Amino acid sequence: MSPISITFTKTDEASDADKYEWDDAQTITLTALSDSDAWDEIESVYHRMTVSGRSYVLGQVRASIRDSGLPDLSYQRNSADIEEITVAEGFTATYTVQMANEPASNVMIYIASDDVGSATVSPASITFTKTGEAQDSDKYEWNDPQTVTVTGAADGDQFDDTTSIRHWHNVQGRVFYRWPTVKVTVIDGNRAPYFQDGLTATREVPEDAGQDANVGDPVTAIDLNTGDTLTYSLDDQSGKFAINSSTGQITVIAGNSLDYEGTEQDYSVEVLVSDRASDGLTDKIEVKVLVTDVNEPPIISGDDMPAFSENTNIDTRVARYTASDPESDSFGWSVGGTDGSSFSMDTSGDLRFISEPDFETKDEYSVTIVATDDGSPQEEGEFPVTVSVEDFDEPPTISGDDSLTFIEFTTLTTTTLDTYSASDPEGVNSTFTWSLGGTDSGDFEISSTGDLTFKNIPDYENPADSGGNNEYNVQI
Repeated sequence: MSPISITFTKTDEASDADKYEWDDAQTITLTALSDSDAWDEIESVYHRMTVSGRSYVLGQVRASIRDSGLPDLSYQRNSADIEEITVAEGFTATYTVQMANEPASNVMIYIASDDVGSATVSPASITFTKTGEAQDSDKYEWNDPQTVTVTGAADGDQFDDTTSIRHWHNVQGRVFYRWPTVKVTVIDGNRAPYFQDGLTATREVPEDAGQDANVGDPVTAIDLNTGDTLTYSLDDQSGKFAINSSTGQITVIAGNSLDYEGTEQDYSVEVLVSDRASDGLTDKIEVKVLVTDVNEPPIISGDDMPAFSENTNIDTRVARYTASDPESDSFGWSVGGTDGSSFSMDTSGDLRFISEPDFETKDEYSVTIVATDDGSPQEEGEFPVTVSVEDFDEPPTISGDDSLTFIEFTTLTTTTLDTYSASDPEGVNSTFTWSLGGTDSGDFEISSTGDLTFKNIPDYENPADSGGNNEYNVQI
């Protein structure tokens, strides 16, 4: 060991050539000495310090001195160093062992599996001799690589097994366990796929899910056999669900409806997985499918083509509508659509005109009856309605002077007092029948063209009107 002592001084103090400041790292060199035996040695290097004349042990370093005459062993498979081997049940795998250096003497290598029930090893021992020495049939020169065969043991379970292959050697009557082990994994011939313990076996789907909608996450299994293709199938007595045979994704079958408010809110299905198309190993799991509630709009019923007669009082309802809500929510009424502004809806669901309709102006209205619930989120039910206005035969409208003044004797029976005209709201007739009424209608005549005349020449001093005041009251 060199150096055998080191002196550290306080920072910034003067130092001799063999003195160092306290925070300067220094190198200690250990040199292993050769001896005549073939064993490793372990030595302890102690560190002591002297402060003010008193000695203290700070600690020790254990130095392992490896004897240069002991053998080193290398493991290889396909020319690559190995630490692990995988072998299937009933099959074999091989690797080679070889001395990595020339040992000081002959070496016997013992080889064995820690768990013989999982794997066996052959041969159980190999003897290597120094180069150039005479060899028996079961001995090999130190640099000859030798093959070790590992056989996987078959068992009745469906699980992989692990073991370790130990290598130890005998040199001059002493046994050394100085080499690392080789880990061996024995793969089971065929293991059944399985659904993992603790797998969530509940899936949710909203009641408004449509055709081919996914029901939660896929239900998947695990298979430890590399290369197996898993196939999923579904046993569903309700007939509402299907499963993707490759992914394990449950879906809603086309044409089926789910209803949270109906008789069933959850279903029980069974998922089966197989690792082969026929005669495969299987596992199954029961999955509960929960139908979740979705706020649905109210359902409206009533007359979708009501008729309303013109000239009817607007207090008269056009039609009454009712609604039912799947969640039993409360709801309010409103009216929309192209002609919604012409109508009102009350809390009873009665539809009314805001102003009296006129067949000759507009004979048909398109509206949408709306019921809005108080769910979360709010939903609107809509019901399209066409309101037709029925024609009512309205009287003609007469035009002409309603106050006439004449001088006596100037008005002859042939003199037209005024000509009256008429128009019909329905525009159906262009020809009208004229007649007279009123208390003094007997004093007048009206022609088919609306010409009003006296029957007799009026005489102011001899009034012919019923009031005797020369004021004739007549109705056209």
